Amino acid sequence: LKKHPEQTYDTVANDDTKYVNLSSPFEDNSTAVVAPVRYLFDYTLNRFSRWFRILGLDAALESEEEEKERTRSVNPKITIFERCKSEHRILVTTSTILLHRKN
Repeated sequence: LKKHPEQTYDTVANDDTKYVNLSSPFEDNSTAVVAPVRYLFDYTLNRFSRWFRILGLDAALESEEEEKERTRSVNPKITIFERCKSEHRILVTTSTILLHRKN
């Protein structure tokens, strides 16, 4: 994606929603709504999630109870997927077992 030298980007934050004003010499000025990116880290990425919060990003962490429930060997209950869906978050994990789940 290349930006024309005369094109400018202005960002305005308002109530957790960013409005990006695009001005170009070739197009009409328009405003696009960009939703904030929200992350959910599994329990093993505790320190990594702290750095995201230090940088000002919306980062939540799987609770210790959720992690114990997910990693038990007999009939595990995985609530992290439902939490991601309900809170509109992106799951960040190092678990290959979670990545290969089909349901």
